[in-house]
Amino acid sequence: MFTANIRRKRVSVKSLSELIAADRTIAFRDLDLSGQTVAGGDFSGIRLEDSNLSGCDLSGAILAGAMLADCNFAGSTCCDTDFSRADLSRTKFSAADLVGSSFRDACLEGADFSASDMAGCDLSGARMSGAMLMGANLSGARMNDGTTYDPDRHDTFIHSMWRD
Repeated sequence: MFTANIRRKRVSVKSLSELIAADRTIAFRDLDLSGQTVAGGDFSGIRLEDSNLSGCDLSGAILAGAMLADCNFAGSTCCDTDFSRADLSRTKFSAADLVGSSFRDACLEGADFSASDMAGCDLSGARMSGAMLMGANLSGARMNDGTTYDPDRHDTFIHSMWRD
């Protein structure tokens, strides 16, 4: 069981599945939800910050508009997951499987994608300043003129490839 204190209101969460039914106005912090599977779950708009989701399977899940700043998704499987418009600033995705996921218009500032598989991801309009992409597989990933990143910081191939 994971417990979050929200403005003097105590809320208990045993699993990611319970977060699907949770009140989306509640902000959860510091939860350890590592290793759980909730493929295809709808977590749109959820506020879950500074929490551990390492090793989770969230394939096909919807996290559109979610607040997930400072979370740890290291080693997670999130294939075809919708992270569009989500705040993923400073989130750790190292060695994660993110194939085909959408990060359209998401905030990825300071996020760590080191050694992750981002093949076929949609990064259109994503704000990627300070994001770490060392060793990430970006084959087939899509960006557009609205995508922002640090060209001097990233490998040469990153700022010379994909444009819609």
